[in-house]
Amino acid sequence: MAGDSFRFGPFLADRHGYRVTRDGKIVPLTPKLLDLLLHLLDHAGSLVTKEALLDALWPGANVTDNALAQAVSELRDALGDEPKSPQFIKTVARRGYRFIARVERVDVQPSSGASPASSPGARDTSSLEAYRAVMEGSLRLESLDVGELPRAISDFERAVSIDPRYALAFAGLARAELGLYVT
Repeated sequence: MAGDSFRFGPFLADRHGYRVTRDGKIVPLTPKLLDLLLHLLDHAGSLVTKEALLDALWPGANVTDNALAQAVSELRDALGDEPKSPQFIKTVARRGYRFIARVERVDVQPSSGASPASSPGARDTSSLEAYRAVMEGSLRLESLDVGELPRAISDFERAVSIDPRYALAFAGLARAELGLYVT
């Protein structure tokens, strides 16, 4: 989609590629933190209330303000932003957050040199929903919590049902099933 990426400071938030880069290097963000950043960028300069963020990031879930505050804190850490003298995300006490940096909407051309499999953070599906499901399943696997294995399997199965040609979804499903089998 034209102009669906954002440049701010040394960062490029690429919605289509579902990643953020700093000076060409991928910034490791969880899907939730990337969704938070993209939501703030979509509303750059405007106050985004806590309620609006909770609804956008955790629709239908009973999540506290503490989870949002923690996510904002982790996003600030990843961007190198300081809450006391913010460059990017300003807290509006008891109300919400405002993205304060100058934001430029840009068109990002897909790179022709690297295949998705050889590019860290890249995805080999055109479905953002399938990619998110795989990332969520992967995070559950990386937690090393046996109790998360059934939810990881469910995430990978959801990704497979969305995009039956998505190899990472099948690989994740196999890892999760194996983990459940050996426990």
